[in-house]
Amino acid sequence: MDELLEIIAEMTARIPTDTLMHLADEIQRIDDVSELYTIQFNPNLRSLCNRFLDACESSNCSTAVIASTLRGACSVASVLNQRTAVNLVWTGPQTEYISIRHTESVLTEMINSARNQLFMVSFVAYRAPAILGALHNALDRGVRVRMLLESSKNQGGRQVDYDSLGFMKLALPGIELFQWMQKNAKGVVHAKCAVTDAERLFVTSANISEAAMEHNIEAGVLITGGDAPKQMMRHLQALIDTRVIVPFET
Repeated sequence: MDELLEIIAEMTARIPTDTLMHLADEIQRIDDVSELYTIQFNPNLRSLCNRFLDACESSNCSTAVIASTLRGACSVASVLNQRTAVNLVWTGPQTEYISIRHTESVLTEMINSARNQLFMVSFVAYRAPAILGALHNALDRGVRVRMLLESSKNQGGRQVDYDSLGFMKLALPGIELFQWMQKNAKGVVHAKCAVTDAERLFVTSANISEAAMEHNIEAGVLITGGDAPKQMMRHLQALIDTRVIVPFET
């Protein structure tokens, strides 16, 4: 049972709470632990989920107990996240000394929780299916989604051949995209952050990419409440109002 509890704790750090609650519902409907292997998991989390399934089988717990334990862990994680002003966020090797929230989990959770508006900034954006899926759902909910990305060389940028702006416009037609227009281009959009409803701010080293979400070592902080999220939203809006950043035109 101890091994199962440790793995569930790791899962709450790496997987969005709503996803885990849905998993608990699926487990609740299964009569025998051996049938858990029929559940479809995110391929990017296959190793962790396989460990979870093995621990479930060796724990000799019923599916009802496993589902309840998973729900309890999600509830505790939600309460702690709401009460903590600043959380460390990490992608890369884990250690036994501290449980750190995972970059993709935090970013997906922020997008899923957006009620009115979301603004994201990244150097590049490509091959991040979980993030794109969450953004698509946010747009369907009527959330205003805006994003600032680095321009490709063909669009006046300095360093990037890949057209992140064109890719995001094609993938998410409802998104509002912005680019930094410089008279004498010497800098790049190197910031990576996301702000939701002027209430939560995530500052990270991670781009919106598969490599950043799954393979690299990336670090960031999630700030809930206080002035920082409001300041960032006001700053980004001011950059638009003063036309330092302008809408991307295809």
